[in-house]
Amino acid sequence: MNLLVDHIVQIVDDPKQAGCQLKRLNFDVVEHVTEAPETSYVRSTCDNTYLEYRGRRCTSSQTFRLINKSRERKGDVGGQTTGTWIAFQVENLECLAQRLTGEGFRVFCLSEPATLMTEGVQKESRVLFPRMKTKRMMPLPVFVERGEASHHVQPASLAWLPRHSEGLRLRNIVIAVRDLPFVIETWARILQRRPTESWIQADLNAYCARIPLDDDIYLIFCTPTGDGVVQDVLTKHGERPFLLNFTGSNRQGDSAVCGTVYRLT
Repeated sequence: MNLLVDHIVQIVDDPKQAGCQLKRLNFDVVEHVTEAPETSYVRSTCDNTYLEYRGRRCTSSQTFRLINKSRERKGDVGGQTTGTWIAFQVENLECLAQRLTGEGFRVFCLSEPATLMTEGVQKESRVLFPRMKTKRMMPLPVFVERGEASHHVQPASLAWLPRHSEGLRLRNIVIAVRDLPFVIETWARILQRRPTESWIQADLNAYCARIPLDDDIYLIFCTPTGDGVVQDVLTKHGERPFLLNFTGSNRQGDSAVCGTVYRLT
């Protein structure tokens, strides 16, 4: 199956702060800010995906409400207890659900109301969460099937949408994990993609392996080999995506956005 990174969502205390930090990195940002930060969200779009930072009680998404409800009762819907999840766009959610069920996963599916997309059309979506039949907590992907465009919106409504942050492309998503062999084997089964390379990442003091996606994006899973960034993430936040690498920026280096490292190259 084709695998595109549809979007990445992170739950934060103050989405407006995330928006300010992204603007400083020259990302185009659109904010939906309320008086209470916990019900706000911001969105930013690059050439091959979009990013959302949501307050802890934002209710604009049924998917988010399900995940948030699970977090509150310390459950394990899709392993999404870390406050960050990666959603992949697929063409046939039913076939994926059947395959994952046959491989021993439990799956949860729900429908989302029409969402305004960057091309100026509204599309309904279906979302699938895989869940492991185990108490083990680890990040797992989310899958989205986009429906046909329901209708085009008026030009005035497009002001809500962020423009593409021109030239910026997501290249790597780096995830901190404790048991690298177990996690990467689980993701490889779900995604039907095998890891292609492993190495010691000196600046992270970690052993890493990567799985290729389509659109020239890689998932990189890292486990600590000693004190350092990855060990700090696991200690403070648990297993989660913690670094996003973008190419095509007019600036270089690492910057923090609400606890996530943005590496611009």
